Amino acid sequence: MALLELANALEQHGLGRNLNNFDFAGGSKHSARGSIASVINQMKQCPNDAEMQDELIAMLSGYALNPSNNLTIVECGGIEAVITAMKKHKGEVMLVMSCLGILQNLATNVQNATRIRKAGGVGAAMSIVKKHESFDAIPAIGAFLFHTLAHDDECFRILAQVGALEAVAKGMKQHQTFSEMQVQGTLALRAFAAGDKTLHAKIFKQKGVTLVFDILDNHSDDKGAISTALEFLNFFAWECSLEDRPKYDEQANVKALSKLIKANHQEFLVDATELMRLLAYDSPDKVVRDGGIDAVLFAMKKNRTDERLMVIGCNVLTNVIREDVSPPEGIMSRKSQIIELMSQATRDFGETSIVTSFARLVLKKFEA
Repeated sequence: MALLELANALEQHGLGRNLNNFDFAGGSKHSARGSIASVINQMKQCPNDAEMQDELIAMLSGYALNPSNNLTIVECGGIEAVITAMKKHKGEVMLVMSCLGILQNLATNVQNATRIRKAGGVGAAMSIVKKHESFDAIPAIGAFLFHTLAHDDECFRILAQVGALEAVAKGMKQHQTFSEMQVQGTLALRAFAAGDKTLHAKIFKQKGVTLVFDILDNHSDDKGAISTALEFLNFFAWECSLEDRPKYDEQANVKALSKLIKANHQEFLVDATELMRLLAYDSPDKVVRDGGIDAVLFAMKKNRTDERLMVIGCNVLTNVIREDVSPPEGIMSRKSQIIELMSQATRDFGETSIVTSFARLVLKKFEA
């Protein structure tokens, strides 16, 4: 995947290579191994020759597109050769970008990831990302590599030590319109949040929640980006501590979430409404003020037969109107609309439905 994105980035920036002349699959296992071994041996023999390294790395990138070649690449010392090339030729954009892509492909294997870490690959990659941070494809592939490497506590420690999380956040800020940067950056934040809870504070400090909410606004037509963003936002809302919830709610963009819900995209509707439910409990005023309630009511009217959505929508409403907090300003102006919708839900779903039970809870609160 990284190498495919790499090829697309090279094409986009007019830096594409023609790799069609190379037989990357290899004729047989023996000939493929010999070809890979030859490439890596040449890399070891001329480490300071930037032009030769560039050509050899391009060939190795092609081989790495085929996962069946990965073991051979590693056994021949490909990881160490690639890292050496990165360190010696930091200024060669195409070369180092290819190196990041190769390492990412190899890092999907845990043993390879450990070998990359022990060979100094994390620090070398970080150095490349910092040097070429203005070139969108490099921080994007760097983020892809970082979250692929995140297999164990030691790797998380090193990633934190070299500033990988900060680099990912910076890449997302600098390249907000580059979809792949946003997707890989979000996946990296997800890996950091899941793997080491001590990194939660850094995520908030770098405005990570804000950055991911911005994806809902900036990439509303990109299903992959939206799906990745919602998955992280719901996950992190559950995973962050009670002490950190005010930080999450402060960084949350209810307006962007409301806009997404009103778009009524079926593949996102439940997850987006579930996120609104979580926000409604801690920030009911913000949810009402920034259009969250109106968006949820709109979605419920449009999808009256969707039992799961109706239940979540009812929960949004009960989270907003609670005995332990004063009703948010403006919620009572929607009272008649809410009562009508809940009454209709009880008729639509009948006495035995869970929707009816939740709708009656809402009616009880608003009819009191």
